Amino acid sequence: MRYSQELPPDQDPINHCIARLSNYKVNKPFGGSYVTITFHSGLTVAALLDSGNEWRSVISDGFARKLGFGENELQTLQGANVQTAAKGGRMCVLGELPREVSFQFDGCPAAGRFVFRPAVLKSLAMDVNVSRGFMAYHRMTQHHGENLLTIKGHR
Repeated sequence: MRYSQELPPDQDPINHCIARLSNYKVNKPFGGSYVTITFHSGLTVAALLDSGNEWRSVISDGFARKLGFGENELQTLQGANVQTAAKGGRMCVLGELPREVSFQFDGCPAAGRFVFRPAVLKSLAMDVNVSRGFMAYHRMTQHHGENLLTIKGHR
């Protein structure tokens, strides 16, 4: 059922699909726009919504292990390093997950589950970094003044 075609906008759960943004501190004295997501395996983590990440969504090597993927299972990617926002900063790309994994934004069940196949970075400071491309593809908008994330392009 596609809600936006069958229900008036004021009754459409996707129109009101909002997740709360938080300013978690993760291993370093910086904040950011984080949301809580739960993976198919039941793991719940804070994910950074990184509008400056124009490459692809990534996860840390430690989180890949928590999802059950060993480094020897990762698929090879072109390029061994990726540039970071820090001047001259680079991170080691270990590969990408061998298959897609699914997750859901907590507080927003009407949006359903999302799938991605993230790259894995060695020693990434957070578990999950959601890229600008992923957010654009799924029509997600960050509303920093209200600490909200709308999903599917509707508010």
